[in-house]
Amino acid sequence: MMLWILFACFSNDCQKSDWLGDGEDLNCDGVDGVDLDQDGIASWQSGGLDCDDADAEKGEGAWLFFDFDLDGYGDASITEFHCAEVFGWSAKSGDCDDSEAEVHPTHIEICDFLDNDCNGLVDSEDEIFNEQEILHLFPDLDGDGYGSEVHEPVCFGTEGYVLNDRDCDDGSDAVAPNQEDIADDGVDQNCDGEDQTSQGCQLDNCTFSLKNGDFSQDFAYISTFTFQMGSPQTEVGRDGDEEQHWAHLSYDFYLMNTEVNQGFYQELIGSNPSWLQHPDHPVETVSWLNAAFFANALTEWSNQTLGTAFQSCYLCQNGFCDTAIDPIQECTGYRLPTEAEWELAARAGTRKAIWTERGGGDILKGWENASGCEETWSLSDGTPIDDLAWFCLNADGHSPVAQKQPNGFGLYDMNGNVWEWVQDDYAPYSGEVTDPVSTVNPDAKVVRGGRWAFWARAIRSSERGTYSPDNQRNELGFRIARSAIE
Repeated sequence: MMLWILFACFSNDCQKSDWLGDGEDLNCDGVDGVDLDQDGIASWQSGGLDCDDADAEKGEGAWLFFDFDLDGYGDASITEFHCAEVFGWSAKSGDCDDSEAEVHPTHIEICDFLDNDCNGLVDSEDEIFNEQEILHLFPDLDGDGYGSEVHEPVCFGTEGYVLNDRDCDDGSDAVAPNQEDIADDGVDQNCDGEDQTSQGCQLDNCTFSLKNGDFSQDFAYISTFTFQMGSPQTEVGRDGDEEQHWAHLSYDFYLMNTEVNQGFYQELIGSNPSWLQHPDHPVETVSWLNAAFFANALTEWSNQTLGTAFQSCYLCQNGFCDTAIDPIQECTGYRLPTEAEWELAARAGTRKAIWTERGGGDILKGWENASGCEETWSLSDGTPIDDLAWFCLNADGHSPVAQKQPNGFGLYDMNGNVWEWVQDDYAPYSGEVTDPVSTVNPDAKVVRGGRWAFWARAIRSSERGTYSPDNQRNELGFRIARSAIE
């Protein structure tokens, strides 16, 4: 009798609710928390992990966080309890921007105007140790556009940094390569190494323009780089010949900031082969041989008009042109850019499919082919594609050069308008390379940049095309380069 009375008293102390974590079994079911199905796991409603406390066959679940951008990290403010993995939900929280897949706590900081690693710092403000992801820029202390010789790893567009190291006195904005030198005043204002001349902006030390008649072509100076050439396997629109690899350029070079326009071509060559003729449009219906001949003609014009002593990069006879000497390390004259130079220039520091001022954007699935020609759309970073390139969406033929936004190097129409001939023969990529230029297949030359009549996949910076060197089509043009050597 006494034992029954003791049990009744104990039962009266049990409570209906029992919250997990207080160390007490308040409802006397043998588990800290509520365990209605008696499987030894407290219900999630009471703070446990049992996803269904009415079914002993269903065990532990987990609190998941809504992962809108599917980067593996969810928004800590949006959480639900689930019995199993659910698409769009993650067991990891801490995502400081759940609309951007390249932002989460374990992402490396890259130059894209985003706080990639969620530490409160953006781009160059952060401690970026992977220097392959960024450009080596030069501090411009006096604000004259020319930097000092000691480079620093910072993001393109960082205030106070420039792409060149040609300033011989970065403490005075009156001393820079584009300044006029005052003779015999003891100061080398134009940084040419002597206090004697009055000419500023020598061809070997700054961006420059070539003028012929009523037309001119500007050249951008591009410094030594290491970058990832080709595309990742996940890039929408990718072709199989774009194997991603490191490419090292050990020299500086100049690149024309637009495609050669018809006015400049006609001034120099005396004819205009283009199908759709307008002086401000890119010259087209030109073969690789025509482009090489033009480069030689530009070299000769420079020697005669400007007093330079450049070498011709091509040997042209009887309508055929071949490379005369090493176009990169030896030839001082004008030439076609190599495939690596072209892609480096098109990327201007970004690894994305197309350069944008936000750090680059990819083509979203569905817009890479014919559907992308039908209505306006934007890249993955929100940049309207119509701001950047002429292609099937917005062009019935090629368009005047320099109408779309230039990239980070000041180069126009690197994506779209007309295909551009480059120096290289077409060949598969062969892994990590230094100063590459392919010479294995002279019957197939590479073109880059896409064209006005084709889909968006063709205007990606990694896209490669090929034609025979004598092919002349209304979609084929070119721009000119020159190595920055004496």
